[in-house]
Amino acid sequence: MAFNRKDSDRKPASTDAVRAERMKSVVASISHYRIEGNEWITSVETAWAPDWVGTEQPRTVRLTGDVAEVMPLWRAMPNWGAGHLSRSRVRFEHIASVRSS
Repeated sequence: MAFNRKDSDRKPASTDAVRAERMKSVVASISHYRIEGNEWITSVETAWAPDWVGTEQPRTVRLTGDVAEVMPLWRAMPNWGAGHLSRSRVRFEHIASVRSS
């Protein structure tokens, strides 16, 4: 599974200093995952934050009809929030395929 989250107003960087600052608005990882009960557990293989590599990150998953909501634990993100706790909800929805004529 690949995950990438970024600010919606990111623009290309013109200097190394701006590029470094823009890294504060990105979260990205590549992981394998497994489901155990109501937990979705990712095993991080590569990530923008090296301290995530090799870790397992549990998230609660709730299935309601065609919707799966995934909620991580509260945590302090190293690149934003100045040590404040945050979390992001990820929502997956099954959509029937649409055939074009």
